[in-house]
Amino acid sequence: MRHIGDLLRELGLNPEAPLESQKAFVRHLIHQANLSENKLAPLKPEPPTAPLQATPAPQAKAPAGTPKSGEQLSFNFDDSKKTG
Repeated sequence: MRHIGDLLRELGLNPEAPLESQKAFVRHLIHQANLSENKLAPLKPEPPTAPLQATPAPQAKAPAGTPKSGEQLSFNFDDSKKTG
């Protein structure tokens, strides 16, 4: 059986590095192991649900004078009220 120090050296840990760098290296290894473990874990199938029925939304009545869809709009701005 190998020691953990030997395994970490094989994975690339530098025993001469500062302690914070060593801690960061180990945290990185743990993070990567968790990521690969999540990729391999089978997803739980979701229980079947009843199909959703599409219902049309009620149409709001347009107020009088509202342009029809696709109609060109025009705006008449009063130039006499310019500021500045």
